[in-house]
Amino acid sequence: NPLFLGWLFYAASRPSPPPAASAPSPAAVCYERALQLMKVRKWSLALEEGLRAVQLDAANAEYEAFYGSLLYRSGPPRAELDAQIVVHLRRALKLDAECANAHYRLGTLRKRQGDDKTAEEHFDRALRIDSHHLEAGSQKRLYATRRKHREESGLLGRVLDRLRKKT
Repeated sequence: NPLFLGWLFYAASRPSPPPAASAPSPAAVCYERALQLMKVRKWSLALEEGLRAVQLDAANAEYEAFYGSLLYRSGPPRAELDAQIVVHLRRALKLDAECANAHYRLGTLRKRQGDDKTAEEHFDRALRIDSHHLEAGSQKRLYATRRKHREESGLLGRVLDRLRKKT
């Protein structure tokens, strides 16, 4: 039947419809809710949603790193809270060693604890993974400025300043 063949060729020549957008996973919904709650500084609710996202998808490094970040921001530094933060961030790095946010947050935690060398190493790693990581880049520039200031503030720095003024 020519009519049937015409329809068959017409149907075959049409592009296939785009795949239907799948609904986000429950963990992704909790993560997005936690992000929104964090933006309006509702820390306790954000922590609940972040923990729920981690529990629903324990294999997602970003959720682990985000929850560690929420814990970091949730209150004043305490040894037991810092230990809990490290557990989540290390778990994120175990899931994905290339998780820039986990490295960045470990760097901020080490900086808060006074371990500047380790902190700077984590900021470097975050920048190697994601060269556009704004916060890690900011911290690296801060360390570079401090290092430069320390070098120039000593005796050598004063002598160099005098030599620059003479020229």
